[in-house]
Amino acid sequence: MATQKQKEKALERAAKAQTRYWDALHALEDALGFDIDASELGELGAYTVEDLEQEQDEEDAVNHSADPDEDDESEPEPVDAGILHTVGLTEVSPGKYWPIPEPVETKAAERIKELEAVFEAEEISEANGAEPQLDENGKVVEDIATCGTCGQSWNDALITGRTPAPSARCPYEYIHPQLAELKRLRVKLANRRIIEGGA
Repeated sequence: MATQKQKEKALERAAKAQTRYWDALHALEDALGFDIDASELGELGAYTVEDLEQEQDEEDAVNHSADPDEDDESEPEPVDAGILHTVGLTEVSPGKYWPIPEPVETKAAERIKELEAVFEAEEISEANGAEPQLDENGKVVEDIATCGTCGQSWNDALITGRTPAPSARCPYEYIHPQLAELKRLRVKLANRRIIEGGA
């Protein structure tokens, strides 16, 4: 039977390995130029780049045929670079870029809301049932800690099943993959969103 310290060490190794997996998957998505549904992916070693690109083409074809009004819509006019961020956009003529398709932003925004809900439910806070420690003046004690991996901060003086956190541990480590995805999507959406007034 493993000791508590061995169990914690095993959890820490698994959490780090999981984070590295998601970082590598996001790097793959950036290289391919499209998102991958990891829930249906299976073993990556069984795929080739051509397999992934073919699956994406098939998904695009299904999404295209599912929209009966899409064929009736005319293509959008290119937008002047002065009113948008041009990161990741296709330049069709000097200073003119295609606007971001609405479904891309909508899908990302919906996923961001889902991930934010995951974090809000797990946030170390009195609203989520954390028990505050009070000083001699009756004020809530604050011992702010920040995780070097996910970047989240929390009041380690709030008492929960995860805090005070052991040294070099993060109370959010089991949702590190979701937090990494949330961070990536926020940056991706900010870089691709049309901003009135320029970059």
